[in-house]
Amino acid sequence: MSGIFGCLGSVRDRDLELMSVSLAHRGASEYSLTRANRIRLACRTNQSAVGGSEIPLVYAGRILNRTELASLLGRPVPPATHAGDRQLLWDLYCQFGASGFERINGAFAIALAESCSILLAVDRWAVQPLYFVQTGDAWLFASEYKALLAARPEKGELDPSVADFVSATKYLPIQRTLEASIRAVGPGQWVRIHARAAEAGSYSPFRLDARADAAEDDCARELRQCILDAAKRLVEPYDRVGIGLSGGLDSVLTLGVVRHVAPSLPIYTYTAAFHPDDPVFAKARRAAQHFGAVHRDIVIDAGDLARLLPEVIWRMEDPVAREEMLVYHLVAQRAATEVPIILYGHMADMLFGGMPRHMLIKLASDLRFARGALLQFYDYTQSGKRPTGLLGRLLVAAYSRGHHIQPPRAVACERSLQTKSIALAAAEPLNAALLSGLDYPSEISAIERLHAWSGLELGSIFHDRDVAACAFRIPGHLKIRGRSRKHILRVAAQGILPAEFAERSKDLIRIKRDERLHGVVQQLSNQLLSPEALRKRGLFDADEVRSLCELVARGRYPSQAFYHLWTLLLIELWCRSFVDGSVQPYLIRAPGTPPAEQPTAAPMLHTA
Repeated sequence: MSGIFGCLGSVRDRDLELMSVSLAHRGASEYSLTRANRIRLACRTNQSAVGGSEIPLVYAGRILNRTELASLLGRPVPPATHAGDRQLLWDLYCQFGASGFERINGAFAIALAESCSILLAVDRWAVQPLYFVQTGDAWLFASEYKALLAARPEKGELDPSVADFVSATKYLPIQRTLEASIRAVGPGQWVRIHARAAEAGSYSPFRLDARADAAEDDCARELRQCILDAAKRLVEPYDRVGIGLSGGLDSVLTLGVVRHVAPSLPIYTYTAAFHPDDPVFAKARRAAQHFGAVHRDIVIDAGDLARLLPEVIWRMEDPVAREEMLVYHLVAQRAATEVPIILYGHMADMLFGGMPRHMLIKLASDLRFARGALLQFYDYTQSGKRPTGLLGRLLVAAYSRGHHIQPPRAVACERSLQTKSIALAAAEPLNAALLSGLDYPSEISAIERLHAWSGLELGSIFHDRDVAACAFRIPGHLKIRGRSRKHILRVAAQGILPAEFAERSKDLIRIKRDERLHGVVQQLSNQLLSPEALRKRGLFDADEVRSLCELVARGRYPSQAFYHLWTLLLIELWCRSFVDGSVQPYLIRAPGTPPAEQPTAAPMLHTA
């Protein structure tokens, strides 16, 4: 576990101390480097940070192909230490420049000092996040942007255009955050900050190299070996591991390949859901028993939302996800008491076409007569944009059962940001769309921050560089076949998983839409989204939000209405933690508690 931070320009020692304190959960030890031209680099880590003071580079994460990189550089494999890895990364950069980052297999965030600038870079998924901001004549960077807010004198400021974007899409624009001045280093990108400017570029971590005539057996055989090798790289350093189990294919395949490459390794599995009778528990227990894992069930009470949501928003920093973030939060807390790392099936869907929207892309490429309508319907599912054609409108009506609910738009937004849309490529349209989608931020960075607060590493065999490269050598018709998504992954799982497990469908963990949930959501809405609160914030129209709250409170509504309201609650909680007053977790007052008696936490951070 580690986190990095630093500055370019004139910054007080006190401000750097505040940044360090805000990242204390990422490591007990700290080292810092000072270079000419007012460059400061620093790292907090739980690894040994002794040595390497002459290396002008700090990093967070894990390198999984150290031997390969050392061979590429023509040098001995360095010691498996933090300082050894820093030397390896510095040598890689000196020989190949920023393009060398493509050769790293693993999750990483890097900051290195050049003569008059700092170069920042993150891994191909942005698993290890990195943010930067300009303040006066200086630049700050950090693994979490609450550290930036702690150090700079300016108060945090909401960006209405990003809030509008998140309300419509439930994800963030490229390189943007909800805080107006803070930027993110995007997946597979580098950013160079110098003087009063910053420039960005990509080291092109993914390429589409699929052959339409590739044989299914050959693709499955190569993929099977890649995921086995990835599992071995992930678990080799550990004496025990955890695995987050859902009821779907990706996590149970992760369990299967880990057991395959490490037959005697102690494995703990964790499953969380919102009702004790949720079928996911039985599925997870069967898988854990089959592979000899110790299993833990975690039941989440909807009545705890008022306590959990502010905590989750504070830790993950971005209000971009649905209720699965509560699952990750509580699984991380439980797993941290037993294992040093937990693995998930993250990104399998994005590599192998596992989401329902990917079926729309496949249909649009196959059905030329309905292509326009299907692509417009796809855009609707991603951003709420209404189709213009008759067939597209009919698809929306069928999807929403005649009750289309437009996502609330920010009235304070001067212009809407461009959302991602699909333009089918002439060759390999599904693969091209999957590859294009990887340019956009996912919730992986937010999930990483949740685990960092629990002191837990996380990983996925599908984050592996070689698995991803293999995925884009597989033609699209082997990823979705008929109604079966991730077809080639199921074939590759043969011999690792029993047929029952390999055929599991996509499993979505959702809160049961019952009277208890409606009551909790109504209480949260009354406090966080009251007309007075909305008028004071000036972000969303109070009448429009009230209509949405009333619809959800009645208990009969399409699913997107609940998620529109859920996102508004998360955005308001974000504002109260990161914009209003001191930067610290906001505590929701219990119903009937006078404001003056609301319990308050000691401020975790203060702006300077």
